[in-house]
Amino acid sequence: LATALAKNVPLVITGPVEEVLEHNAGDSPLVLLGVAGSSLAGLRLKGTSKAAISGLTIRAASWPGVIAGASAKIEMNNCKISSQARCGVEVTGQATVTMLQCEISGCGGNGMNIMEGGSVEACEVLITANVRGHGISMGSTAPSLLQRCSVTNNGRNGVVVMGMTPRGADVDISTLSPEIVLDNNILQGNRAYGLAVHSGACVLWKGGEVKENAMGDCQGKRTVLGWEVAPKRRSRAAAREAQRAAAMEMERMGLHMHR
Repeated sequence: LATALAKNVPLVITGPVEEVLEHNAGDSPLVLLGVAGSSLAGLRLKGTSKAAISGLTIRAASWPGVIAGASAKIEMNNCKISSQARCGVEVTGQATVTMLQCEISGCGGNGMNIMEGGSVEACEVLITANVRGHGISMGSTAPSLLQRCSVTNNGRNGVVVMGMTPRGADVDISTLSPEIVLDNNILQGNRAYGLAVHSGACVLWKGGEVKENAMGDCQGKRTVLGWEVAPKRRSRAAAREAQRAAAMEMERMGLHMHR
């Protein structure tokens, strides 16, 4: 890996690589290409580093699969990401992550963590079967766009947006400006809500499907601008059936739901 990076050439990974690749601000832009059967044990971007990743499977053990920090920028296309113990993708600082047609599944934590200030643009990404966490957890000041993504069968909420205001406090909706846009996504079969928006956060909803989530469609819909689907109170039987369906899907994938 070090030799390829020093030569500033695209790095083609042809088999399993049992090491975590760290890319720093002073390094040349990183280009990783994966082929069938290739995998990497993790990727960490620091400082102002830049990377473009395509066709690669990332399987982490005790750390997030991908960590983008500081002012790093990463583009990912057709990648599969998992982490046994942590989240699949973690975005911190002022880092920017762009994802197209990727999959984040089987993580021990959330599928994706987007901290305050981090930014994600995800299109046609599948976030599924992250058994002990949310599909996506993001801060209210994490400017992000989720477009035509599927967030399904996760152990907690499908998408949760953390607010800056204490829970239960009064919020002047007119002062809120949505940093987060949800455009035509599917939020389905999650063990809590499809979408949960905490006090002080604001989301722009541009259509999509929210259904069969065990606790309901949306928590905090008052600050979801454009929300037109009225959440329906679900019977306990319907909630149990949704949980059973999620457990069956996770079992099919060789995973287990923690109660």
